[in-house]
Amino acid sequence: MRVRDHAVYLMGGVGKSNRISSSVWVMNGPRTVIQGPPLLCSRINHSAVYKDGFIYVIGGYRAIPVLNIDRLDIAEQKWSHFSTFDPPDTMLKTAAVILKDYVYLISNRNMWKIELCRPLQWQQVQRLPGSQAEGVCCAVYNDILYACNEYHLFAYSANSDRWTVIASVPQGGIYPNCVVLNHYLHLLRRDRHHRFDFCTRCWQARTPNPNSRYFSAVYAQSGRIYVAGGADELGGCSDAVYSYDTVSDTWKSEQSLPEARDSMAVVKLTGRLQWI
Repeated sequence: MRVRDHAVYLMGGVGKSNRISSSVWVMNGPRTVIQGPPLLCSRINHSAVYKDGFIYVIGGYRAIPVLNIDRLDIAEQKWSHFSTFDPPDTMLKTAAVILKDYVYLISNRNMWKIELCRPLQWQQVQRLPGSQAEGVCCAVYNDILYACNEYHLFAYSANSDRWTVIASVPQGGIYPNCVVLNHYLHLLRRDRHHRFDFCTRCWQARTPNPNSRYFSAVYAQSGRIYVAGGADELGGCSDAVYSYDTVSDTWKSEQSLPEARDSMAVVKLTGRLQWI
C-alpha cells in the first residue's frame, strides 16, 4: 500500500479512560486511514516535524517528561531513536516548525532552535513578547514564522531574531490551532474560527467547527482544512473528523478516527510518493 504525497500522520495522544497512546494513523487522503508503525513510546503534549524523508517526534509527556527525539524513516516505515531531548528549561508542551533548516520549538515561556544533528545544539532565540497565555500555535508562510496565542498574532524574522505584533486576536480563546491555506492563516479555537488575510492584515469571521473541542489535530489536505478528534470541557475525547471548504465556508463530517483521541501530534509529508 502506498503513502501519498502530502499524507498526514496523527501520532500518540490520549484516548478514553485517559490512556496515553503510541498509535500512529496515516490520513492517506480525505477518506483513507492507514494504521502506521506505532511510536517507540506513548506520549502526549509532543510535537513533530517532517524533513528530508523523516518524521521527528519531539519530547512530550507520559507520567514523566519524555526526554528523547525519535524519528520515522518514511521509506522504510521504521522508527529509531535519534537523540536525547534535554531542553535548557521546561518545555513539556511546545509547537514546532521547520524554518530555514532549523527546528523552532515555541512554548509560552521561551523559544529555542535546534539543528537536527547529533548532539543537539540548543540556541535560544527571542521569546514571544507579552503575557503568558494558555497555549500557542504556529505556522510558516513565505519564510516568516507566525505564532498565535489567545491575545495576539505575531510574526518572527529569523534574520533579525525579532518578533513583531501583527494583530490582536479577535474574541480571544485558549488553546488555539492554526493552519495556512490559500494565502490565509486560519485560526481555530473550540467554538470560534477566524482567518487572517496576509495581504490586508485583517481578520474575517468564518463558520466555526461543528465539533467544538480543545486539543484537536488540525491540518490542511487536498485543499480543505481538517479537524480531527479533540476533548470537551469535561475531558471526554472524540473520534469525529470534520473538513472545511474555504470557498463555501461550510463544514462536513468525514470518516471518523479508528478511536477517540485528543492531544495528538500532527505532521504533513511533502515530496514524492512513498511506499509501505
